[in-house]
Amino acid sequence: MQLKPKKQYHAPAYATRAILDAHPELLRLVPKRWQTNTLVLTAVAAAGLIVSTRWSGAESKQPAEPSHVAPLFEHGDGHAAFGCMAVSPPVFLTEDEARKVITEEAGKHGIHFTADKRTLNNIAVPLTDPFGAVYDKETKARLPSTQRASLALDGTDMAKHINYEFITEHDYQSWNRKEKPKSRMSIGSYDIIGAAHVLRDGIQQAHPAGAYAVFYDPITSLQGFRSQQQREESERAAHELARAELRKQVQDFIVWLKAEGVI
Repeated sequence: MQLKPKKQYHAPAYATRAILDAHPELLRLVPKRWQTNTLVLTAVAAAGLIVSTRWSGAESKQPAEPSHVAPLFEHGDGHAAFGCMAVSPPVFLTEDEARKVITEEAGKHGIHFTADKRTLNNIAVPLTDPFGAVYDKETKARLPSTQRASLALDGTDMAKHINYEFITEHDYQSWNRKEKPKSRMSIGSYDIIGAAHVLRDGIQQAHPAGAYAVFYDPITSLQGFRSQQQREESERAAHELARAELRKQVQDFIVWLKAEGVI
C-alpha cells in the first residue's frame, strides 16, 4: 500500500488555536502558566465550545405551557323542560347577561377577559337532542354523544392565558343532532349542565395550553303569577337568582386558579 499525502482537509469540528489568536481576551480566563501551552489552550477552547453549545441548546428548548382545565362548578340546576302547561316556564340568561357577570367577577382578581379571541379546533363537543336520547339497547343507559367541531371561546385573558366558555340555550340548540327525530314529543328538555360536563371533558382531552373553565346557564323558572305585573316581577327575580348562581361558578373558578398557581 502506498501512502499519499492528503491535499485538502475539512475544517475541524473542535476549537483551534486560531480562535484564541482572533480573541486574545479569552486568555485572561486561564492561568498564566497555561497561556503558552498549545495543547492546554486547545483543550480549554474545545471545552468552552461544548459548554457553550449545550447552554445554548438548553436555552432554546422552552418548556411547554401546561394545560389546566377546571372541574365543573355546579351552582344552579342547569335543566329546563318545555312544551307542557304543567311545567314552570324556564328562564335563560342571555349571552350579554352572562358575560357581564363573568367579566365583573373575574376583574376583581385582575383577570380581564376579551371576547372571541381564541378558537380551539377539533374539540369533542356535545351532540344534543332535546326530543330524545341515545340509549344502549342492553343496559338502557344513556350514552354520551359527541361530535368534533371548532370551539370559539367566549372569553380570553391573553396575558394570563385564562379562558372560559359559557353554555347558553343557543349553544345547546346549535349542537343539536342533524337527524330529525322520528316523532316529536309534546315535551322536551334541555340538559345544559350535562352538556357542560361533556364539553369540559372534551377540552381536557385536547390538552390545550392555558387555563380553561366551562360555565353553564343555571336556568331558573318563573314562579306562580296571575297578572302581567306579577310575571314581570317573577322574571326579574328569576334572572337575579340565575346571575347569583353563575357568579358562584366564577368565584369557585378563581379559588381553583389560585390553588393551581395560575394566578
